[in-house]
Amino acid sequence: MISRDEFAKRLERRPMLADGAMGTLLYERGVFINRSFEEACLSQPALVRQIHADYIRAGAELIETNSYGANRLKLKNHGLEERVAEINAAAARLAREAAGTETLVAGAVGPLGLSDPAADRPARPEMEAIFEEQIAGLIEGGVDLFILETHYALEELEAALAAIRRRSGEMPVIAQVTVREDGYSSHNLSLIEAIRRLSRLDVDMVGLNCTLGPRLLLDQVRQMAEIAAKPMSAMPNAGAPTVVEGRYLYMSTPEYVAGFAQKYIELGVRLVGGCCGTNPEHIRQMGGFLASRAAGRVEVLRSSEKDAGREQAQPKEPLPAWRKSPFAYKLRKSKRYVTSVEVSPPKGADLRAVVEKVKQLQAAGIDVINIPDGPRAVARMTPVALGSYLERVVGMETVLHYTCRDRNLLGMQADLIGMNALGVRNVILITGDPPKMGDYPNATGVFDVDSIGLARILQQLNRSLDMGGHELAQAPVLHYGVGCEPGAANQERETARLAQKLEAGAEFIMTQPVYDTEMLANFLARADVGDTPILVGILPLASYRNAQFLHYEVPGMRIPDPIRERMKAAGSGAAAQEEGVRIAREAVEAAKDLPNVRGFYVMPPLGRYHLALDVLSPVRSGGEQSNYEI
Repeated sequence: MISRDEFAKRLERRPMLADGAMGTLLYERGVFINRSFEEACLSQPALVRQIHADYIRAGAELIETNSYGANRLKLKNHGLEERVAEINAAAARLAREAAGTETLVAGAVGPLGLSDPAADRPARPEMEAIFEEQIAGLIEGGVDLFILETHYALEELEAALAAIRRRSGEMPVIAQVTVREDGYSSHNLSLIEAIRRLSRLDVDMVGLNCTLGPRLLLDQVRQMAEIAAKPMSAMPNAGAPTVVEGRYLYMSTPEYVAGFAQKYIELGVRLVGGCCGTNPEHIRQMGGFLASRAAGRVEVLRSSEKDAGREQAQPKEPLPAWRKSPFAYKLRKSKRYVTSVEVSPPKGADLRAVVEKVKQLQAAGIDVINIPDGPRAVARMTPVALGSYLERVVGMETVLHYTCRDRNLLGMQADLIGMNALGVRNVILITGDPPKMGDYPNATGVFDVDSIGLARILQQLNRSLDMGGHELAQAPVLHYGVGCEPGAANQERETARLAQKLEAGAEFIMTQPVYDTEMLANFLARADVGDTPILVGILPLASYRNAQFLHYEVPGMRIPDPIRERMKAAGSGAAAQEEGVRIAREAVEAAKDLPNVRGFYVMPPLGRYHLALDVLSPVRSGGEQSNYEI
């Protein structure tokens, strides 16, 4: 069993993937439609267990028991009303056997089956007793949580919830209703009323499932997102069924259905899966979308059917962070601050000017060069090419900025392995600017993952495993960091994202440019970064106009009023430049004693590298040797 707190934390970390239809697969595999699908738990247990296993192999992290209609009233139609406890316990055991300890098992509890809204519904105590009989069997069989699904009358759902809470106050409950395209259930329950009432109940998640295909359900999810006060789930049908030679078939492709799963996630849904008509391939495709798009990807451990039977490769222990590079050693072992300057790749193939600047910075005692990846979405030489050249020819250590914009998942994996072979050991992972912000508005961004997902990929690579869980012949040795925005408007979201990056193994943090050190101190007090070293970003202001632009136009940048007033008073030209350097140097002085701050990196305005050296003068010293080894 998973606790309610654990379930909530799991949902906060990243979206989860549920399974798809059970009845659809039972029907496809020979169980006649006029039989009780739930009774198959007793008469055909191997078939039910295999369906669960197929969904888990496809990537499902939560599977539902084959017990949707296993209540006394529905089973009575098949003469099975005296076998409620037996069927439900078997349903839970079969799911548990397939799931092992890694996959969550949700006890599925559907409505009582009173299709006529005008029909007399049992009194509340009787409804609770009917549901409790079913729930007791599911608990006996070992479910982790409950999913109240496809409900169209809240009176029944509330009765089922009361029965669950009488048995267990600690088991998570997902409460889902189903509505038509007009936003009302078959019992005239409106979507808006349903979600508002569900949000007030003692449940852990609210959601929608069944009745509608993926596109029509999207409209209802949009409405739900505006009013839900709990985490949300969405499980569409595969579309409308078509009768072909007497069989009900769903014509929507898995790719089509999976594409809408991503849209649900973008609206805030934290659990996606499928309902009628969906099968393991739909779930596999959804998992692929989540793996490539969601923050902190869903781990689909087996990449193909032929991999399903083989033993999974075991991760190897990576090198300690401090042993990965001289830069990594200095961050953790040196008694002085690490200094870095950003140097952009050239717009052409000629490296002579860049090399000359880097040699000057090296002679001045700068520890490492930061190389941005397509800054402002402009075409330049790749950071890998420049970084490798500087490491091999100049002997200057580099930190490569690597964005998610330009490569798909396979390309990213290949790049990360390849850059290590070229001698690059340090990388910072960044989601990246959309191409439309730069010189090429018709270019498309890939963004298969964001920086959180990319960190998870690199965490795997450092442990000798690729994205599919296959063992690498030799693991890359990459010291990887992530960015953060201490001035982000949504501080809660920013600290949560940083926590996910650190959970994915990030080994150092680089902040956006900081002018307000009190703001940075407050951010660090809120963020739980452990002992992760931090490099504070510094961008010297060039003018009052520059300060105004950064403050009002650049997300995450906050320049206090007194500093902007100082830039205004400084006027323009050399005087403004000197004041900008003075302000930046003050920020270095104020930030160097904050917790975890181990260094600074400067983004020199307009390539004026001598200004970077001026800014770093309070913490800069010449060439300390690092006793690091690989």
